[in-house]
Amino acid sequence: MRGLNSTALSAWLIALAGGAIPTLNFAADASASFISVAEINDEYMAPAIVNGMVPADKNDYAAIFVLETEPGVFCTGTLVSSTAFVTAAHCIPQSKTINLTLLQNAIPAICTITDENYADPSYDWALCMLKKPISGLKYESISLDPARTNANRELSIAGFGCTDISGLGSGVFRVGKTIITKSRYLSDYLEITGGASLCPGDSGGPAFSPSDVNYVHRALVAINSQYFVNPLTGKSSTKSLLTSLSSPRAIEFIKSWSTSNHVALCGISAAAAGCRKP
Repeated sequence: MRGLNSTALSAWLIALAGGAIPTLNFAADASASFISVAEINDEYMAPAIVNGMVPADKNDYAAIFVLETEPGVFCTGTLVSSTAFVTAAHCIPQSKTINLTLLQNAIPAICTITDENYADPSYDWALCMLKKPISGLKYESISLDPARTNANRELSIAGFGCTDISGLGSGVFRVGKTIITKSRYLSDYLEITGGASLCPGDSGGPAFSPSDVNYVHRALVAINSQYFVNPLTGKSSTKSLLTSLSSPRAIEFIKSWSTSNHVALCGISAAAAGCRKP
């Protein structure tokens, strides 16, 4: 997860305590391996509620995968069809290749990000094409409806980040409810404040908009992208940024990727199968 200093939001590249924005430590030719939440050992599914973060039932989140790039540094991503995987652009190694591991089988994938991400980090989306399908899961559905990302809408965010504002990635999968406080904040970002918030380790995780109070039916509307850092303490704040999937640029990217790769994405194409009801 990349961090933003809360006193200098107008600059994209901001030093944190004299250093650079945290980045993921990939070798130039590395292939990152994401593992399904469904296969994570129970010790990573804590039974307590910590700071409003509700531990997830892993059987209901099997389409979500986690990558540990180095100790305490995690990224998260989501299957949105049997052959399509969405995560944050800054979670993708320079080689643009990843592996998704399920039942000890590693399936390679080639990822696409928009070139504009290098100039504007709010374009923090990536779509990856698997070389063979992953079946037997309920894939999450994307919603391109901008009304679901309006200010004051409730979302649920998920990831492997810290359980309070002082920690690094905990390695424990949690979900928690939050509220959109600003829509289209600094280009394609959504700002969330209050309730659950992001910290190192939540990068690329999904932000869901509910269709029912229990989030049984839900739609993927944004990607966990940035957390804020208090310049005095160096700790994460309760304000975070998500990359919207329903901005005009995101919609153009997603539809173009789907067409060029001939992939029916859940929530977008009527031909998509095995999808969660959005």
